[in-house]
Amino acid sequence: MLQIVLFGQPELDEKIATREIRQLKERITYSFNLAPFKRDDVKDYLNSRMRTCGFRSEDVFSASAVSVITKYSKGLLRRINILADKSLLAAYATNTHKVTASHVKTA
Repeated sequence: MLQIVLFGQPELDEKIATREIRQLKERITYSFNLAPFKRDDVKDYLNSRMRTCGFRSEDVFSASAVSVITKYSKGLLRRINILADKSLLAAYATNTHKVTASHVKTA
């Protein structure tokens, strides 16, 4: 028995829905759609990612930074990751350990 896990954007659903590969669609057991994150989800996600990297101090992203990341990313994970990465670089460039809304806007 072979099990495969597919992750993709909504376009993957469109490809799988085509008649040519209907047999594949019939074999899909579970399908899950990740809704855009809300502000609190973004905050928890960013803190979780920082802890995964080994960071153990206070939250790096200020409340205002989280709000701006949520607004600009529209809660989409890929955009959250890009904005957070560039915001961390902007904070590093100003020699600070706290990411602010200003750093996010610079990013």
